[in-house]
Amino acid sequence: MAFSFSITPDDLTFVGSGLHRPECVLATRSGALFVADSRGGVSRIGPDGATRQIGGAATVEAAPLLPNGIALRKDGSFLLADLKHGGVYSLSTAGEQLPFLLEADGVALPPANFVMVDRWERVWITISTRRQPRN
Repeated sequence: MAFSFSITPDDLTFVGSGLHRPECVLATRSGALFVADSRGGVSRIGPDGATRQIGGAATVEAAPLLPNGIALRKDGSFLLADLKHGGVYSLSTAGEQLPFLLEADGVALPPANFVMVDRWERVWITISTRRQPRN
């Protein structure tokens, strides 16, 4: 079966406003979009275009998390790959952030670039560098 799909620039529109470094974007069947937010949480863009922030107040060493990759879990919570301090944090639907995975085999995780939850609920992460500082 052949599949043909094309998009022109005229087909594109802007969605969302007030976003802060929306590095990772997740689309849901409901039409909601979730994007990483450099203020430390996730921004939700509703099908109507309204944007609201989830979380963002938690800090590590007096500095906010810097979510890069985000993963939506079955219960509606998120996992955040922290690009600033390292590791992965959970973010509840109420905005509470807690450490999820900060070390592997006794070694602290460096800044995490991406996180994913597969259909078996296994968590996968990528680390782009062990260099400190990463830049």
